[in-house]
Amino acid sequence: MSDPEKLPVEIIQHPVAEVSADPVQATMQIIAQASANPNTDAEKMQLLLNMRKDQEQYESEKAFWKAFPAMQNSLPTIPKRGVMKQSGKNGNTWEIPFARFEDVIETIRPILKKHGFGLTFKHHQLEGGVLQTIGILSHKGGHVERDEFEAPHDTSGSKNA
Repeated sequence: MSDPEKLPVEIIQHPVAEVSADPVQATMQIIAQASANPNTDAEKMQLLLNMRKDQEQYESEKAFWKAFPAMQNSLPTIPKRGVMKQSGKNGNTWEIPFARFEDVIETIRPILKKHGFGLTFKHHQLEGGVLQTIGILSHKGGHVERDEFEAPHDTSGSKNA
């Protein structure tokens, strides 16, 4: 019987392209190499594509959370130019100051833009007269954060439906 350490060994080298130091580019290069190789099966290709998707999501979130504190620190206090009048059961009345929506949007829009953010709202009528508002803060890198608020319609005072 032959000694396994003394058997001739044939080393097969496959040419490997130099991979970029940038993780996004490196992943794309690996996927391109794998897709060009006829021995790459569909399952491995899908795993590589899933890895790329996860990497894009990670990079997108990273860019969002890097830009968010700088944007947040740039936001000023909004002046309270709106006034809501309230009256109690005992006949007392008082005024409650508030920042008007249009003042808030007008103030923050250029700051959001400067830092690569966009803000939009969606509204849905839910069962039982509940209004759902969803705030959507998106970043130019692709990451999106959503927050929702639900409240019944306010039918008090002189408001229409």
